[in-house]
Amino acid sequence: LYAVQIAHMPTLDGSVVGPEELLSFVRLNINDFMDTSLGKFDPLNPNLDTPTWQSTNSLGAVINIKIPWDSGAVVVSDHTSNDWIFSTITVPILGGVGSHPVSGNRQFGFRSRGDGSYVFYTRGADRKGFYTGPGIDYFVEGATFGGGDALWRSYQDKLTKFVNDNGGSASKRPHHSKRYDWSHVKLLFFSPGGITTI
Repeated sequence: LYAVQIAHMPTLDGSVVGPEELLSFVRLNINDFMDTSLGKFDPLNPNLDTPTWQSTNSLGAVINIKIPWDSGAVVVSDHTSNDWIFSTITVPILGGVGSHPVSGNRQFGFRSRGDGSYVFYTRGADRKGFYTGPGIDYFVEGATFGGGDALWRSYQDKLTKFVNDNGGSASKRPHHSKRYDWSHVKLLFFSPGGITTI
């Protein structure tokens, strides 16, 4: 969980925006809110995915995330005015198959604190992708998860700066990132084909 608390919303085009407008602006300009040396987000198919991604409902848009040593495709699996969710997928790329380094979901959204302020966040749950074997566990743990942590922290930094630079007031909240042993999680919560309640 990587969050930014916004006490006062920024001004865009001469008007103070609401939270839905700011989240939409972030989505449509996502690379301005990320360290693109760590991850650059682009529609996979310009003819099919760009119009969907740039619309008011990006559900189904496939986005390719270019990372320093790889690429990883995600699809917008849910989209409301308050959030959207990326889910990792495998796609054919240049005659081959492109798989994301991890398998999971990541949500971008906001919630009201009830006092006129908002918390904007990205949060996710993932684990090593299906193709990662013991031989590259160290690489996956260090490079993939470490790179992801740095990318999401850059989101906090850039969103905070953007709000403060545009007449608003924002501050980063402490982030939370922890890896759990899958064998323990699986025993408690994994329910293929069913629904697990917590």
